[in-house]
Amino acid sequence: TCPSETSSIQTFNFPLNSQSWQVNGNAAISTSSVILAGSEIDQSGSIFYKTSYNLLSIAFSISFSFRIESNSQGYGIAFVIGTSTTSL
Repeated sequence: TCPSETSSIQTFNFPLNSQSWQVNGNAAISTSSVILAGSEIDQSGSIFYKTSYNLLSIAFSISFSFRIESNSQGYGIAFVIGTSTTSL
């Protein structure tokens, strides 16, 4: 969840509204998950929520689950808090 500047709670549930998210690279939004990269080599991807929040003036918490498939060519995940809503 991510509280907005007016202290309301923002919750993201699947299926995600794909119009609210910036999808980059090989990433894809399905009805029940986000796939950042497929099982082939040289793939990468990211998603960003398009609405920004002023994190200096609010408190927030987040929780999420992720899975790395055993047939992946690379492993890793990053949770990024930043000023850009379009790229990493």
